[in-house]
Amino acid sequence: PSDSNYLYGEYVFLNIHRSSDGGVVSQYISGQFWNGFEWVWKEAPFLIPDARTYSTRKLIGLLGERNTWLSGKARRLLADRRDPEAIQPLRTLVFETRNDHLALEAFWALYVTGGFDENFAVRTLNHRFAAIRKWTVRFLGDGKNVSSQLAGRLSDLAKTETDIRV
Repeated sequence: PSDSNYLYGEYVFLNIHRSSDGGVVSQYISGQFWNGFEWVWKEAPFLIPDARTYSTRKLIGLLGERNTWLSGKARRLLADRRDPEAIQPLRTLVFETRNDHLALEAFWALYVTGGFDENFAVRTLNHRFAAIRKWTVRFLGDGKNVSSQLAGRLSDLAKTETDIRV
């Protein structure tokens, strides 16, 4: 680009350049470059942390992030770990947070960590947030095996539920 109103960035041979004059004059952001006297290395001005090193507690904290990449990454790592220590904090989050989106993220994380069972499902069928009730029905259906007591509860829910998505 030759328009000086635009910032121009380029990745060349492990170097990141930027320019506001279309590349006529550029500045190295990171990488190895010749400064006129010697070859020098300039580190990138940002750091991408390795979330695999995070504790289970910290991953649970990331579920509330507005950045869906971070919350999704945290959920995937929790699924990989299947850490039993995550189950109780996630169950608590599902019911005690006032943030419905966080409750849903915690619910999904609970499912993939192995903390979703029939006893918990009975409680979540009464959750204030319709999406939790909907996903409870979905997860129970995916399992293809419910007790007669829970089947009766699902039948009652089908008759009384006001949210059509459930």
